[in-house]
Order: sequence, then structure tokens, then C-alpha cells
Amino acid sequence: MTVPITSLLQPLGGLLRGLRAGTDRLLSNDPAIATIPLRLRLVSPAFEDGGVIPSPYCGERVDRSPPLVWSGVPAQTQSLALVMEDADIPWLRPLLHVMVFGIAPRVRMLPEGALSRQAPADAPALVFGYNGLGQRRYLAPAALPGHGAHRYYFQLLALDLPLGFRCPVRRREALAAIKGHVLARGILMGTMQR
Repeated sequence: MTVPITSLLQPLGGLLRGLRAGTDRLLSNDPAIATIPLRLRLVSPAFEDGGVIPSPYCGERVDRSPPLVWSGVPAQTQSLALVMEDADIPWLRPLLHVMVFGIAPRVRMLPEGALSRQAPADAPALVFGYNGLGQRRYLAPAALPGHGAHRYYFQLLALDLPLGFRCPVRRREALAAIKGHVLARGILMGTMQR
């Protein structure tokens, strides 16, 4: 008889329920970025801001990102960057689920699955940085069972430079590169729990 992994992790999630990374260390809350106005309107047709991310976009075996739509991109924008982080992981800092750069300023949406390994043909070309697990890919929301609701923050940044990297970068390198170059930002938060 095989025991589902979620059954084994449920007690651990309950024990760690009070331990959460918090929102203070989200990329958009870095002192160099937090003062930039929230001029970008970032939404998803799949869920409301602060709402539950639907199950087709959640789980360990899921590789489908939700559709994202935005407006309010400043005229002087040279590129856009998108970051998604889990603020409630029982860790010292939020878990970086995806970090992409090089979104053209004329692009106003990412279709469903655009961040996934098998992106649809109409998805724009994206440059992936390393996520929190050291991989260059999207990690779908998959909260620790029994830990309670997790908040996932999609953070869109309008940059005044055509950000490109010769090799994949980690979060701290990306943050150093964008400091002083963020024109506007937008945030969409969705929740998930198991």
C-alpha cells in the first residue's frame, strides 16, 4: 500500500504553521523598489487579486501558469520583468517561483501556460533566471500540506533598459541589475492551500 506524500507532509505543515517568510523580503519590497509607484495594473482572468488561484494552475505536477494581463506601461519602458514569490513558505525568505526578463514593452499579456515548459505558440519569448530551487523554469504554487493558505505574489516591473543577461542569473544579481531602473510596478496576489 502506497501512502500519498501529502498525507506524510500534513503533520509537518501543521508543526510549521506559524513559521512564514513574510512579505518584507519580496523583490518588490526591496528598499530600492518599494518606493516606485504601483502604476501597472496587473490582473489575471483566472482569479481576482487576493483570491484563490484555481486548481488547474496549482500542485507539484502542474506546469501551467495562469494568464496575466497588464496596462499602464510608461512610454519610456524598454523591457518588462516578471517575478513570482511565495511569501508564506516556512523559510527565512520568500520562495522564488519564477523570474523572467526581456518582455517587450509592447506586450500586454502572457497567455495561459506562457511561463510553462511547453509554452503556447502565441507566447512571447522570455529569458528565465534561476528560481529558488536553482532551475530555469516556472514552479506552480504548491503550498506545504497543513501549513495553511500561502500568498503568491506576481510582481511586474517596467524597466528603463532592455535588460538582457548573457547567462542565467540569480535573484540577487537581477536585483543589482534593475536597481535604479524600475519605472513602475504592479502586483497581483493569489492564494493556495492544501
